[in-house]
Amino acid sequence: MGINNVKEKTNWSTIIIGAGQAGLAAGYYLLRKRADFVIIDAGVEQVPRVVRVESGKPKLEDGRVVTVSSIVWATGFKPDFSWIDLNVADEENGWPITKRGVSPQVKGLYFIGMLFQYGLTSGLVGGVGRDAAFIVKHIHQHTNSQTMS
Repeated sequence: MGINNVKEKTNWSTIIIGAGQAGLAAGYYLLRKRADFVIIDAGVEQVPRVVRVESGKPKLEDGRVVTVSSIVWATGFKPDFSWIDLNVADEENGWPITKRGVSPQVKGLYFIGMLFQYGLTSGLVGGVGRDAAFIVKHIHQHTNSQTMS
């Protein structure tokens, strides 16, 4: 798909929220898998930002509701999980409960770039690539298993 068609498209296999190091690392590994994805960030005007969820689907600021099977939350420098209206956070610290960035509560919800997500360097440029590769492998396996069933 050409970059010019991004604004008209409403159906991706994966949305990456955040175009920082974590989001771009996830995009790099998705591209290598030839996956269908889009990166959304406040500073990158590829598509409008996600403002809410309607019927389980992200609604963009321009009013479009898009269909995706996976969302990667690339936390960036200042993590903010307040807009996620799902029961995915630890009540004590407010951070999402994950296993290496994979949400056990919500199928298809992923996080990248969180401190100590998997190791000491998970929140740093030097470690986010390892975590992004793991998440993309999980998404790829999940997508392929759905297609085969």
